[in-house]
Amino acid sequence: MELLTQRLASLLTVKSLVTVILTAVFAAMAGTGRVTAEQFLTVFTVVIAFYFGTQAEKRARELNDTLVFTVGKLSVLPGQENVIPGQAEATFEMRHMDKTMTDQLFADIKRMAEEIPDCTFEFSNSAAKYSTPCDPRLIRLIDQVCEKKNIRHVIMPSGAFHDANPMAQAGVPIGMIFVPSVKGISHQGEEYTAPHHVDLGADVLYETVLELDEKGLDQMGAAAAAIK
Repeated sequence: MELLTQRLASLLTVKSLVTVILTAVFAAMAGTGRVTAEQFLTVFTVVIAFYFGTQAEKRARELNDTLVFTVGKLSVLPGQENVIPGQAEATFEMRHMDKTMTDQLFADIKRMAEEIPDCTFEFSNSAAKYSTPCDPRLIRLIDQVCEKKNIRHVIMPSGAFHDANPMAQAGVPIGMIFVPSVKGISHQGEEYTAPHHVDLGADVLYETVLELDEKGLDQMGAAAAAIK
């Protein structure tokens, strides 16, 4: 076990060395005209993504398997074709139901940045959208409807930002019904949900509304059901 730990630590060191070496090599090649400035910008951006992506993702997995970290935007400045960039900016997002997890990862990323020599980092928290739980009574009702209709389902959290979030912040009880997308792909052109699952989701929603109309929310018991 100790040997495995040492090898993993060595691998991490290798990744750091690769990042520095790649940056130095391609900077030299750009300076001598062997690659264009535009090509260097591309390589430099990829190197930054490689380093922070691997380091931050590794730390996220150590903290919690459901902690999500994404580098969604990278840019180098001044961003001119004939100028080697002296500054890079990255925008990243992290998601977890427990705010302490994202706070810890943010602190760890800043600590890792401080360990990189000859670089100065500045961090800012541009947006904070914290998790909002669904109403336990609606969760319980949706669960009961699925059980009654013998529909396979699972109660689960959702890490995405939904329109239901600001509604809940305004005091409106919320519950959510999800249907599966093939291969988990959503919010893009390849998204596809089988008509059968769409029918099941609509049926669960319809029956849930009927139950609410008949019994009212206060008679319901405890979150969001996802049809499998």
